Amino acid sequence: MSIRLPNTLRDAGEKHFAATLADELKLLPTGSLPLHLATTQGGMVDDSDIAVSVLNSHTSETEVRCKITVFFDELVSGCNCADDPSPDHTATPSSCQLLVTIDRVATTATFTVLDKE
Repeated sequence: MSIRLPNTLRDAGEKHFAATLADELKLLPTGSLPLHLATTQGGMVDDSDIAVSVLNSHTSETEVRCKITVFFDELVSGCNCADDPSPDHTATPSSCQLLVTIDRVATTATFTVLDKE
């Protein structure tokens, strides 16, 4: 899937850049970010309501690079031991750091998992 962040690319270097990037990432379809690579309890992610914090950014003539933290819920499967009634999934707050690289020529974004919290 090719991801484009046109508003973020447009606002690179502006005061409101971080807000634009966060807003645009929140509007991506679920499953667009590689958050499943940062899970620690099964790999299931609920990214329907994420929060994004922009840690830093760098703009050059060829690309825009941003280090961000994404806050999301990891879904942990319940245990069905004996008569223990537990929900199918429990949401556990999680986060990870991503490097967002936007190619200014191709106008596409790539995401690399840097660290899981």
